[in-house]
Amino acid sequence: VADRDRVRQVLTRADPETAQAGVGYFLEGRTAEEIAGILGVSVPTVRRRLKRFLELARRTLGAGGAA
Repeated sequence: VADRDRVRQVLTRADPETAQAGVGYFLEGRTAEEIAGILGVSVPTVRRRLKRFLELARRTLGAGGAA
């Protein structure tokens, strides 16, 4: 349950595009190329969104993994 709450914390703080990229990559196991095709954006755009997602997750969860 705690993991689900942590994921929810990050996703509710992310903009929809960043959340889509993060879910596709980290939860669904898709490649950046697959996500780009699904979302209709370039691979570099997906990589920027994934970088944003990770930065947000680190800020939200802190170094220890909890807010």
